[in-house]
Parts: sequence; structure tokens; C-alpha cells
Amino acid sequence: RTAIERVHAGAREAGRDPDEIGIGLIFHTVMSDDPDEIRATARSMAAGYYEYSPALFEIPGLPWDGPSVEELKKQVYPDFHHAPDLVESGNLVSFLDEETADSFALFGSADDIAGQLRAAIEAVGRVDIVVPHPVPMPVPGAPIPRSTPPVLAGVDYKTWFAAEVIPRL
Repeated sequence: RTAIERVHAGAREAGRDPDEIGIGLIFHTVMSDDPDEIRATARSMAAGYYEYSPALFEIPGLPWDGPSVEELKKQVYPDFHHAPDLVESGNLVSFLDEETADSFALFGSADDIAGQLRAAIEAVGRVDIVVPHPVPMPVPGAPIPRSTPPVLAGVDYKTWFAAEVIPRL
């Protein structure tokens, strides 16, 4: 909400109608079904946002109660969003609480993800585009690494998302 308020204030300052400003939401969407992998990957996504913009933690009052991100970056390459092993990088920031991790990624079942999307869209108001970016990034066209209904066995991420999440929105 704070970001939307700032966008609208900036539009007004520029003499523009805030309703004419398109709003897009990008969400890292954790592809695993495994609760431990989900938690660690979500923490890595949160750390990635902190790494590039600590204000994303400061404004809503989310805690960073661990080592400095500069120290942690020495152990993660190229960064917390793109590390080859997101579980490993997420375990480096195990001090992040669930609320913080949950604030920066979508995860869980198709019902869970649809509910998280609905809540985000309702909090923002009008949204023009939503980009549900999968993590870890799958090979285009490759089967997704999660359980699926038998009718969707072997489908890729975009097919799964279109068939399982979109109808629930």
C-alpha cells in the first residue's frame, strides 16, 4: 500500500491522474511442494529484496536481525534471487521470520497461491498486470518440480499456472 500511495502522490505532483498510472505486480512463485524448501526459498527471495533495497524491509517494519547483507553476499553468487541453490542461500538467512519470508513470495498449493494473489490485488486495488515468476527458474517447456493432478502430469509452469491457479482467482 505504501508503494501505491507513493506512486499516486508522484503522479499528482507531476500533474497526472493517479488512475491513469498502470500498476504491475511481480511475484516470485516457489515451485516446490516441500515445506522446508518452500521456507528456505522464500527466505532467499526476501533476502534478495533486502540486498537491493533495504527500504522494502524498513518501510513495513520487517526485521533483519542477522549478519550484514554485505557479509552474506560473500557466500552467495550472484545474489539471493539467482543463486544456483536457493535452499542453500535461504538457509544462510534462517534468522528471517516467517512473516518476512511470506511477504516476498507466493508458495503452496494452487489454492494457496491464488489466495495470496487475491489478497495482494485487494490490498493494492486495481492491478494491470501480474507476473508470477517461478523460482527456481525452470527450463522453458520442462515439467514443473511439484505434484500435479494426473491430467497435468509432465506439464510446464505456464500450463500448470493457467490450469490450476488462474481459475481460482
